[in-house]
Order: sequence, then structure tokens, then C-alpha cells
Amino acid sequence: MPSLDCFMSDTQEPSTQSESRPPAQPAVGSFETFLLELTKHLGREQILSNLRVLTKGLFVSEPFAQTLVAKYQEWHKTVTGSFSQQSDERARKHLFGQEDPKVYYLIEGKQCLTGFLAALPFAQPDRLPIPHYPGSLIDAATQLHPKDPFLQSAAGIKAVTDLAKGLQFSLQVKRWEYRISPELLQRFSEMVIQSRRLNREFDQVQRGLRYALPALSTVLSRARLLRGKKKTLIPSKFRRDPKLKLVRFKRLYFVLLDENRIDHIYELRARNLVIFLRQELDLLKRDKHSQRIGGLSLAIKPGPSAGFISIKGHKLRISRRVFSRFLEGLLRLRESPAELPSHYTLRDAIKLLAQLLQQGTWIPKREIPQRIFEKLAGHETLIQSGQWYFIISGEIIESALLA
Repeated sequence: MPSLDCFMSDTQEPSTQSESRPPAQPAVGSFETFLLELTKHLGREQILSNLRVLTKGLFVSEPFAQTLVAKYQEWHKTVTGSFSQQSDERARKHLFGQEDPKVYYLIEGKQCLTGFLAALPFAQPDRLPIPHYPGSLIDAATQLHPKDPFLQSAAGIKAVTDLAKGLQFSLQVKRWEYRISPELLQRFSEMVIQSRRLNREFDQVQRGLRYALPALSTVLSRARLLRGKKKTLIPSKFRRDPKLKLVRFKRLYFVLLDENRIDHIYELRARNLVIFLRQELDLLKRDKHSQRIGGLSLAIKPGPSAGFISIKGHKLRISRRVFSRFLEGLLRLRESPAELPSHYTLRDAIKLLAQLLQQGTWIPKREIPQRIFEKLAGHETLIQSGQWYFIISGEIIESALLA
């Protein structure tokens, strides 16, 4: 019969019921009653490999979860005298709180168990014939352990140790190998969750960071290396990097340094575009040489205005919405303006924005195109500059629209 010693950690040692103690007598119909009945029909190895008692409930390994659910359904039918059995969904919700429960890691020495927490109360947990785990579970939603069994079964995905970069995850995508750090994988996971389009396709990512790896592999299989003269908005820190390579899937961009290492990920769409804009604006504000770009001054202190500009003697404030709408417009253009370099940054875009505003002309309402006019509340004025219209209310430039 297997001994507990082979599962013990130097730091966390599971403890079992003492043979001299009498059996626990929990309330009839309680979770403890079910566990006492269940463990009578389990071998010692099954218990050691799949179950742990914690102060917050019972840890159940992933491979054993469905067995536990099935046994619980049978037991529940017996103790309630019901003619019908609980559905899988209802039983899982009762045991784990939800149909698709969160995944946790339980680490004992060199052993990594993955599973779920049945957060149900115990009256006398130390009397259950199940090893007690005194440590804390690790939330797999935000961390990925290199010994996660999921990595052993996922095709083309593995954990590797780089002497220079530490732990990396390797993805074999077609004939290319990509490597990504745990921190950047976490960032990708956050972007998927924040993106309505990506989250709809890869909804499993919300359950655990491990699911971000197959999602990333799928996205990279659809992505294309950017070549040619297509102008691209990039983070400012890569502006002068001669080794810069960009791989794009729709508006999701991967920055590659070296041959296969993913160094940065960003998306220029919806909420993730707003995050990109905020991060790049913060960098510009911290650089004294970038606080004034063209004729536009950035607002250094927090507030509703992102900047200020003087147009034909009128000092106007610029809302943050102008920057985001202007970037969205640039990204929609089939041909980017000639003033922008092939890899342009937010600073380049703001410089172009300032130039357009200063070269624009105030137009009377009768000359406003109907499509633009329908977006107005009625009291605004407009500046037209080429194919751009800038909406002004009082002394605030509120938005930028493409004709």
C-alpha cells in the first residue's frame, strides 16, 4: 500500500487521521458524511493522488472531479429519497460554486496537482481519512506552473528554461517556434479578456492562464509578418530598434526581438487602444522634450483635458477623446499620411494632429456635410483640415472625425 511519505514536501507535509481516533460523527446529510462514505470505496492511492482537506474546504484534482460529481449525485439521491438524480450542472454548482470552476494549483514538494476547490464547511476536518494540506492554493487564473499537467498534453506547447531569460513558454506554430515569458503571457491573457472579439472566441482564458497558451498559438497561426510600406503605429520604446519585427493579426500586434522571442503585445482596438494611448501619453508627459509637440502642449496634471493648442489666436483645450478618435481614424485610412514614418509613434501622430489643427479653417454650418452634421448637438463649431473635421464646443476640441 502506498505510503504518504512519497507525497510529502520538505515544507508542506499532509497529515492523515490517526488510527487511534474514533470515526467522526458529522450531521446526517452533511458534506462530511458524503466524504466518509466516499472514502470507504476508494483506495489509498486514489485518495493521495486526488484529494486534500484545507481549512477552506476540499481540494479535488481535475482528473477526479467528474468521479466526485457522479458519486455525489448517487449519494444525494439516496439521502434525499429522490426518484431522480441531480443534473451534472447542479451537482457541480453545489460542490464547486459554479459549473466551470476556477482552477488551482496545489504544490507539495516537486509534485504539482491541478484541481478545484469545494468550499464547503467541515465540522471536524481532522477526522476525515484524507490528507490535510496546511498551505495555500495558487490561483491558476493569474499564474502558470511549469509542471502543470496541461502542458504535458498540449500539442506544440512546453515550458523551457532559458539561461538568460529564465522560464519561457515555447509554442510551435506551423514551422515557427515562438517563446514568451510568463509576464507577457499574463498581459496577453488580460488583453483577450478586455477584447470583446477575442474573449468571445477564447472564453476559456478567463478560467486560467494555461488556456492563454492555445489561444495564443491559434492567434499566431493566423498572424502575418508585416512587410513592405504599410505604416504602423508602434510603442515609442521600439522607435529606434533596428531588429524590430512585427507580426499582426487584425489589430493585435506582436513585437519580435531576436528570431522568435515575443517581446511586447499590444492591440489597437476599442478598450485596448485606450490602454495603449494612456500608457504612451504617460511616457510623453514624463519626457520634458515631449511635453510640447509642434504647437500642442500636453496637459501634465490630471484632468479632463489632454492638451492645449492655439489656433489663430484662440487658445483651445483638447479632450482625450480627440487623441483616441484621431488614432482610430489613422488606423482606418487605406493610405497613411506622408508625414508619418513607416513605424510611427504617438508622438508622431500628435505632431500631425497639431499640424492639421493649425492649418485648418473654421467652416460655417451650411458647409458641414450631412453625415457630420447629424453627430452635432447644435451648438458646436467645426474646423476642417483636409479630410478631417474637428468638433469644438466653447473652448474645448471635443472630437475628431474623418469625412
